[in-house]
Amino acid sequence: MPRGKSKYEVAHNRVQPNEWNVEWMDEEGEVHCVIFSGPRAQELAREYAAWKDGKLGDAVSVGR
Repeated sequence: MPRGKSKYEVAHNRVQPNEWNVEWMDEEGEVHCVIFSGPRAQELAREYAAWKDGKLGDAVSVGR
């Protein structure tokens, strides 16, 4: 993976307009997806991806 590139990709769900997905591939090549829904879906998906990538440290504030 190129340096600085996120392992966790955030994508808008084209089928469900209120959903945002965080997708990644593990070491065995299996694809995983976490789905966020609702008015803060994009914000939470981006925060989750940054946290999983180690860009937010140990704590994430959810449900502010």
